[in-house]
Amino acid sequence: MSMQEQIQAVSDSSILIGMHGAGLSHVLLKTIDGSETGSRGMVEIFPASHSANKHFEYFALMADALPYLQIFCGTPNRKQEHYVDPVKLITAVASLLKQQ
Repeated sequence: MSMQEQIQAVSDSSILIGMHGAGLSHVLLKTIDGSETGSRGMVEIFPASHSANKHFEYFALMADALPYLQIFCGTPNRKQEHYVDPVKLITAVASLLKQQ
């Protein structure tokens, strides 16, 4: 995607969901909006081999105090450290949708 397409995709989203990485810095372009299609928050996904850090949580705070959640992915044996449990993701999204 071009940078303009990335910015437009983030602008059009109500919840920004992504794997921990530089792409989540786009959250700085978001502002909170109570409308049905407005910004609702951010879900950061960490691979099993990572520990949580606060970088993008702070970015979400700078982006008009957007609600922020994090989930860890992977299977118990870490053979699939980027596997995202759909129940965890759905629960996180539902939580953000209920907040506003």
